[in-house]
Amino acid sequence: MMRSKKRQAREAEFTKRISANANQKAKYGSLLKDMQEAHQQIEPYQRALDYSNEGYFSVEFIRFSWAFNQLMLTDQAKVVDMKEHQKQLDNLKNAAAAYFKDLNVEVDKRIAVAMFSSVKKGMDPVMLPGVFSLVDKKYKGDFAKYFNEIYAKSMFSNMEKTMAFLNNYKPADWKKISKDQGLFLHPDFIQITIKIFFHSGLRKMIRSIVSIALIWRRKWEFLRIRNFYPDANFTLRITTEK
Repeated sequence: MMRSKKRQAREAEFTKRISANANQKAKYGSLLKDMQEAHQQIEPYQRALDYSNEGYFSVEFIRFSWAFNQLMLTDQAKVVDMKEHQKQLDNLKNAAAAYFKDLNVEVDKRIAVAMFSSVKKGMDPVMLPGVFSLVDKKYKGDFAKYFNEIYAKSMFSNMEKTMAFLNNYKPADWKKISKDQGLFLHPDFIQITIKIFFHSGLRKMIRSIVSIALIWRRKWEFLRIRNFYPDANFTLRITTEK
């Protein structure tokens, strides 16, 4: 509440000063309205990205399986960089040791079910990855049944299988990684995330942010109060330098 009152007072002061100067009003008079419109533009895309990052990408099983992607890409090359190959393999062995040390598969499955259910409920249906349609059609919307099957088939939920695979891994084994049920999810997630991020509406919003950021800088130079810098993480916040 205090921040809201402070912000309102600052906006009122800005409007008052701008209105007192016809030239400045012509340049900056629509700034607050532009900020509000930019927030409205970003909201559906930011919501989708938040659900992606905090929803399905927050599941330990999904994050761990995605870590194998770089090794798989390295070993798909016509001429494999063995130095990079070994680096990726060593990193995965260390990551696997840390991952399985505290992993409780049943708890992780329950988290996956809860997260995916939340994503389905809160995310715009047109922005949902295809796996949600698959679960609806094949599993009647039952995420528990779906993840029970995925975790049972994937090596990424089993320490012995994963470590045995890594300890005996050869570059040609990248095909085995690509066929694992844990990796099956990722192209779908990445594709929809890219679609969201590069949607024409979001690109328009980003251009608006750049424009607004420049206007804010000129505005505070005009007001001569203090140095202001636009935040760079799509929240459209304005931070100050004391």
